[in-house]
Amino acid sequence: MAIKKKNAFSWKGKDAEGAEITINAPRFLSVIDTGFARRHRKDPIEEQVWAAAEEGLDEKNLALFDSLDQTAMDEFYTAWQADSGITAGE
Repeated sequence: MAIKKKNAFSWKGKDAEGAEITINAPRFLSVIDTGFARRHRKDPIEEQVWAAAEEGLDEKNLALFDSLDQTAMDEFYTAWQADSGITAGE
């Protein structure tokens, strides 16, 4: 079940079928808090990526997230992190 938090981030893109969609999410750092870090500290980074989406998005927005292809999912995740001032390391 997704944790309900104030939606403060909105991403517009296309799903795998090419339909325009908007995913609304809480700010990334409100999902990746100390509790999240503790619960997922031993998980591989790939599992942490999925856990952040599952814990941060409500059912409607998680279904939209699930409709993304790999490129769009990467774009969403990059934008979601950047909104909180986080950039992926090289």
